[in-house]
Amino acid sequence: MSEEPEPRPSARALLQDTPETAERFHGYGLKDYSYPRIGLEESVHRNTVMYFLQGAPQSRRRYQEGKAEARMEKRNARLAGIAPERGSDRPAPGEICPTCGGLVGFQEETVTLTTAELAEARRKYEDLIDRHLSAQTASCDEGGGQ
Repeated sequence: MSEEPEPRPSARALLQDTPETAERFHGYGLKDYSYPRIGLEESVHRNTVMYFLQGAPQSRRRYQEGKAEARMEKRNARLAGIAPERGSDRPAPGEICPTCGGLVGFQEETVTLTTAELAEARRKYEDLIDRHLSAQTASCDEGGGQ
């Protein structure tokens, strides 16, 4: 007769809380694998992975350590990508700023106006406007009303 294949061990028997399993789960944590992905790797259901981690302190601890390391690596990579952009966008002191055209690192002199200077500027502005308006009305009057 035909030989029957050996029965496959149960899923619970496949996952044991051993140092080797803990290291595998640490690797899964580093790769940021979810329970369904770990289930695919271990050939078990995702619920089996979840229940296994609830009852296996060594593997759970290593998995969480791996996840934390993965988060820190992502954060550091994100910050490392941001830092050079900030530094390269800034012109060095003494160079001309591409945005405003001023020299970087040098303080421009502040301009302070007194009340008398503001009043004089306002008088000149109003005088200029009055001359402009009077010139327009004179040209309209010369047109003969057409």
